[in-house]
Amino acid sequence: IFEHAPQTEASRQEVAACLSDLDEDTRVLAVETLGKWGSASLSFLTEALMPEQPDRVRISAASCLGRMGTDAEPAVSPLCSCLESSNELLRWHAGFALAGIGTPAVSQLKEKLTADKPTTVMGAVQALGWMEGKSLEALNDIQTAGKGDDIEVTACCASAMVRVSGNAENGLPI
Repeated sequence: IFEHAPQTEASRQEVAACLSDLDEDTRVLAVETLGKWGSASLSFLTEALMPEQPDRVRISAASCLGRMGTDAEPAVSPLCSCLESSNELLRWHAGFALAGIGTPAVSQLKEKLTADKPTTVMGAVQALGWMEGKSLEALNDIQTAGKGDDIEVTACCASAMVRVSGNAENGLPI
């Protein structure tokens, strides 16, 4: 239904209204349609990341934002909030989107490195690692995060340090 809708502000509003539909599949379809329309739909996709939405809708929104790359910069904060989710797939897609945004996301990702939940820390570390050299300013923060007691966080940090620095020796001390 939505695929053939013209890309106008009115049609974006009409499709965005479906984000509150009772049927979860309709919400996901609305997100995917908005995602195809690109950055003009950014505010609606950001709304679809909110915790009130079902995880499938949030995952779809994060995935669409990930395909936008740097155009999704205004969504950095809600994407970082998705790293706190208990849903691993949502954290992965949010991290992927944040990595695609790149440098503008680094400071908020660095803040997540001190989170209480290891899964949140690992989501942020993974995103920083995917950025490679674009997140070089976070290298010391990643190293500090890797010095805790959680072996999974430590391993994740070691891997990210290698990716960020481009030097395998940086991950070896951890």
